[in-house]
Amino acid sequence: MLQVTDAAVSVFKKVLEQEERGDGGIRLVPNPQPDGRLSVGVEPIREAGPNDEPTDARGLTVVVARDLAPELENAVLDAEETATGADLLVRPQEKT
Repeated sequence: MLQVTDAAVSVFKKVLEQEERGDGGIRLVPNPQPDGRLSVGVEPIREAGPNDEPTDARGLTVVVARDLAPELENAVLDAEETATGADLLVRPQEKT
């Protein structure tokens, strides 16, 4: 299951506030690039849909589109503040 850090949840909450959708959540969706790479897109949602996979996120509903879920199964979604705003980063989960 994808783990979503508190930093990433904070970024998502700011996005929802800007779009005046503070009562909703976030769906992560596949976003294919012209060069064949796959990036992750973000969609505000009111509620999770039947084809959404849950994540491990505190304080916000964050779901993954079913067709993206296998790619993020053992990943951590984090955020890092930069001079131009926040960057979302995907990294492998640490093995325990």
